[in-house]
This record gives sequence, C-alpha cells and structure tokens, in this order.
Amino acid sequence: MTSIKTIPIFVYGSLKKDHYAEHYLKDATYRGQATTEQANWDMYAIPSKDDGDQHYPGVQTGGEYRIEGELYMVDEDTLKKLDIFEEVGLSYTRKTIALDHPETKKAWMYIHICNNTKPDPSATKHRVACNAITKSLNWVLPDNA
Repeated sequence: MTSIKTIPIFVYGSLKKDHYAEHYLKDATYRGQATTEQANWDMYAIPSKDDGDQHYPGVQTGGEYRIEGELYMVDEDTLKKLDIFEEVGLSYTRKTIALDHPETKKAWMYIHICNNTKPDPSATKHRVACNAITKSLNWVLPDNA
C-alpha cells in the first residue's frame, strides 16, 4: 500500500474557509490557524480583472507585519490546481516560507507579482484587518472588516 505524499500550503485570502475559492481545498486536510514567522510582509487588495468591485489579496515582502492564515495539507494534484488558480508565473509565485504553527514550521505560500497591477487603497482598508498587538494582517470579508 502506497501512502500519498502531502504538502503543506499556507493560505491567507480567497482560499480560506468561508471565502469564495475555498472549494479548491475541499479534499485537503485543515491543520489550523497559522501565521508567518517573520514580520516582513505587507497585504493589499487587488481589483479583479473581471469585476472591479471584487478584490483578491496580494502579499509581498518589504512590509513590517506577519500574515495570518490557515494551514492545509494537500496532495500533488491539488497543488497543481492551486497553481493554476493562482496563475503561478503570471500573478503569483509560490515560495516556501517559515510559519508559526505548533506542528509545521514551513509551508508553501503564494506571493503576488506586481506586473502593472495596482493595489486598491480604498478596498485594502476595508478588507485587510490589522492586529496592532500581534502586528499581523488578516484578509477578511468586507462584512467582517
């Protein structure tokens, strides 16, 4: 009997529970809340190409915050589907980052590639919640901001 290799993936936006792309992780194993170990990130809202009223999150290094999100274990097929959804090489790159999580210390994370895409400052303030105590950022649905 062969075991299926699972891969840790850290998600912080559209793929989180109760967000619009959560269905991509329906077969994944949820491992709980996690936060990036380093406080060197920034998060912002990017207008959708298809609908300017819809936004998705982007993160990049160069900031001064940790990113809050969820940790999942996925198989290789799911990871390939996530890479397609995240438009790896065009909109995002996937890199291994250090996590603050009791069981898993490293995971893949999608990092936004700017490529002429400008953040929406107005939407950012309504979708990115800042926790001043933990110095972390969290992508929230507009109703929860």
